[in-house]
Amino acid sequence: MRLLNQINIRILFFLLFINGIVAWSSGDSGDSRTGSTIAIVTRKDILRTIWGVAAGTTALSSPTPILAEPYKAVPKYQIVLGSEEKPLSKCVPGKQNCWSTVDSSMGGHMEPWVPPPSLVREGTEAIIHELEDTIAKYPQSGQGGVDGGGWVLAQKGEKDGVTYMRYEFTSKKFKYVDDLEIRIDSNGVSTRSASRTGGFDYGVNALRLNYIASGLNEKGWQVKMI
Repeated sequence: MRLLNQINIRILFFLLFINGIVAWSSGDSGDSRTGSTIAIVTRKDILRTIWGVAAGTTALSSPTPILAEPYKAVPKYQIVLGSEEKPLSKCVPGKQNCWSTVDSSMGGHMEPWVPPPSLVREGTEAIIHELEDTIAKYPQSGQGGVDGGGWVLAQKGEKDGVTYMRYEFTSKKFKYVDDLEIRIDSNGVSTRSASRTGGFDYGVNALRLNYIASGLNEKGWQVKMI
């Protein structure tokens, strides 16, 4: 602002100086010696010039602000989720609401789900079909007092021979959501079931996994109960 005032004052004195010279040399608005017309700078012209300079300086010094998009934190449960491109995760240490075939700890380790040799010979599509068929028989009204809010296949993807499926199971009263992840690749079937919130699940994930394991065992799979 101080710099702007200094510029305006200098322009004002310069224009007043020019105005004085023109008025002294011509005495009116025309010059009869050359036939040309020299316009006298008026007070209005000076104020208009100062105002224009001030407005231009302000526009340059105060650009239109660019508003940044609001920050959106990624939910913690999404950070540990796997995909067709990312292996399944271990359970979060210290929490008793998760089971995973890739976890080696005593509290969260579960044995891999092993399909029968005949199904393996048929290929990955046959394994996926049998898994989906078994889980499809899981009651939407829940079982054993859990998952009364229903379930849904929330995600399914395939890339480079790897298939990933994620089911969401919801509790009836408080609408808590548990994620059941299944990943099929050349190494077999990996599984992870975990609650999104809290540190203890009161055995909900184990009840669900055992229900599905029972259905798979009836089809010749080798799945150990938790």
